[in-house]
Amino acid sequence: MDSWIIQLVNEYKSVPESMRAYSSLDAYDSRIYDLKREVDRIGLRPEIMRISAKDLNQPKALSAAGIVKHTSGLSSNIARLPTMLSRMHRTFDTVAAIRSSITDINAVLGIPERARALYAASFGADPADPDDDTVQQLFAALADGTAIADRLTELIEGRPEPSEVVRQRDFIKHFRAELDAVGDQCVSAIEALLGSTHDPLRVIASISRLRQLRPTTDAQSEAAVLLGCRRDSLRETLQQLRRKASHHKITRAAFVTEAVSALRETLTTTALQAEILFCPTLASEHKTYPARVATPAMAMTSAWTRGVTRMFRAEFTAALRDVPADVAESMRQMAGRAVSDAVGPLGELGLGFSVGLLVG
Repeated sequence: MDSWIIQLVNEYKSVPESMRAYSSLDAYDSRIYDLKREVDRIGLRPEIMRISAKDLNQPKALSAAGIVKHTSGLSSNIARLPTMLSRMHRTFDTVAAIRSSITDINAVLGIPERARALYAASFGADPADPDDDTVQQLFAALADGTAIADRLTELIEGRPEPSEVVRQRDFIKHFRAELDAVGDQCVSAIEALLGSTHDPLRVIASISRLRQLRPTTDAQSEAAVLLGCRRDSLRETLQQLRRKASHHKITRAAFVTEAVSALRETLTTTALQAEILFCPTLASEHKTYPARVATPAMAMTSAWTRGVTRMFRAEFTAALRDVPADVAESMRQMAGRAVSDAVGPLGELGLGFSVGLLVG
């Protein structure tokens, strides 16, 4: 056995039993077992895990706060992972190095757990109004996990031990699957937000960036600003038209005509700009969008379109509130026919919202 292992084993054996006799030790024992099982999949030697039990038996090392602390700064520790995980070096230089690496392992394995906790904190209590800071922490944790998985993949390339490579690939696959599961939950939660007044564009952009489904970050940021400005401009136009109609400055028919015209212009222009921003590599002959490029375009533009749909319907309904039912129905039909022309370009982007929904 290597001298550094002997030194650590002896040091571990000299630890008084009282130091491990915490009332909550059973819970940590369960965590240690899980950690050992996961680390075994990476291929670390059992001697290392025997030493790790010393640190991990201490409640401080396994507290939620400790995991959060180590995980939040994990990006700076990735540089140490090659020594620990690649096994290109058979020994560690110092006792401090092995302990530091064990801490990193604990933090790595805690990323999915932290992400799930942050997801629950973000969308569990009030899904319609997630806390922005918590959501950003969630994205940061998932991004850290993605970066680590990518780094681990690089480390096992060209490794000479086939069995170890297989174990590490299995671990990476499992690790990514856990991260993806949380990411999928985020996407579902964001889609659910579309029914609320919360503006999800910046969050969807972050998810798309995290899951590597966008052409450029700049394009997404620009699109989020653009879509927000267009929505606000249309809302202001509709509210002005409704005020004019309520004060009899324009007829109800004129309100419908001008409102639908403003909506049609906004939708058509947005479709073209979304195409330019998101789909620079589209095949123009068949309107075929690469999946990695089209997916964020669909998510962001669809979110925006649904929001505009709700806003337009609310303004339209309010403006026709005191109009006889038959007249209101005639106006809805007129609006439906006019809007159908505007739906076409967005339909090519795959948004597929209903004209019936749009005008009620």
